[in-house]
Amino acid sequence: AINAHASQLGLPVRFPIHALTIAPLPPLLQIGIGAKSRLLNGTGTDGDSFTGVHVCSLKHKCHEFLTGLGYSMPRQSALLRDFSADNLVQEAAAIGYPCVVKPCDSDRGLGVTTDVQDNVMLLQAANKAYAATSLGILLEEQVPGDYHRLYVIGGELVRILRFRPPYLIGDGLKSVKAILSAPVTDKELP
Repeated sequence: AINAHASQLGLPVRFPIHALTIAPLPPLLQIGIGAKSRLLNGTGTDGDSFTGVHVCSLKHKCHEFLTGLGYSMPRQSALLRDFSADNLVQEAAAIGYPCVVKPCDSDRGLGVTTDVQDNVMLLQAANKAYAATSLGILLEEQVPGDYHRLYVIGGELVRILRFRPPYLIGDGLKSVKAILSAPVTDKELP
C-alpha cells in the first residue's frame, strides 16, 4: 500500500518500502529504516514546519494570516469556548445562509457541515462541530464552486485534488427521484 501511495504521489519506488505503524489512532507511520526514515501523520510529515502546522491547525488564525497577506477569503466568525445559541444565530445572520460550520482546530473534514440553510440546521451543525473541538467553532460564508487540496512534499507541489460539488444531469422528462434511482454506467460519468 505504501509503494502504491508513493507512486500516486509521483515518487520513485525502486525497492520495497519498510513501513511501521507507531500509533494506530491517529495513525503515525514510520516509512523507511534508519537515519533516512520519515514519520507520517495524516497529511503531515516530520519535515513540516512546526509553526506552519500550528498556524494551519488554528483555522481562524490561518484566516487572519491569509487575509493580512491580501488574499480574498470568505467571511468568517469564530465562536471560541462558551457561547450561547443567541450568539450563534446572530453570527450566522451576519455571515448569511448558506454557510459552513466547522471546528476551529480539527482537520480532515471532522465535524464539518456544509450548506447550512437555516437556524435548525445551524444548531445541529454547531453541536457536531463542538463535539470535534477543544477550542471553538467557526461559521464561514459558503463559496460556490470547486475546492482544491494541494499536497506539498519537501517544498514541492506533488499533487492537487479537485473536489466538485455534486450535480445532476436530467433529460427534462424524468423526475429527480427517477434519475437518482436509475443505475449509472461508466460511460454516463463525466
